[in-house]
Amino acid sequence: MKPMHCPTDLSPRRRGGGGRLFGVTAMIFNDTVGFYTKREVCRMTKYSPRSLYRYVKKGLFPLPVPLSKRRKVWWIPDVHQWFREQLGKPRK
Repeated sequence: MKPMHCPTDLSPRRRGGGGRLFGVTAMIFNDTVGFYTKREVCRMTKYSPRSLYRYVKKGLFPLPVPLSKRRKVWWIPDVHQWFREQLGKPRK
């Protein structure tokens, strides 16, 4: 079965790159197993790294997984679940 993708692409377009995409497109239903880097999470959420860690500290964003002493990553299913929860919230 082919995974279903969001109708809108969450990754930004590279300037002058002929419309080539970089980053990751979020999947709604079929979560792949793997990790997102801090850079990928910041691109998808439009948060700065400082804001991202502020939301993690407040419990508003999933906790990162320590991959090594200095590198932290996020489980893909956790980030996708967070996006689903955000889509279900009413706008202010």
